[in-house]
Amino acid sequence: MAALTIRNIPDEVLSHIKKVAHYKATSMEQEVREMLKIRYTDRTKILARARKRWTQLPETTSNECVIFSIAASCGELNPTDFASSFK
Repeated sequence: MAALTIRNIPDEVLSHIKKVAHYKATSMEQEVREMLKIRYTDRTKILARARKRWTQLPETTSNECVIFSIAASCGELNPTDFASSFK
């Protein structure tokens, strides 16, 4: 496997990595490996699972959309929390 050296990491970032690694009872090196793996792993399988689940959701009626729009415009809902639920 390849090695990577990173210089000039901001103190606040390094501190956060240390805290997370300590919380997980692992090394900072392992924590960074996990972060890189999560960030750069092929997401094809994840997207396929999400698309499959999406097809299993019930259809949204136009009445539900109207109720949602009214509640969102009154400030009762944050539209970004639910926008992906409507087709």
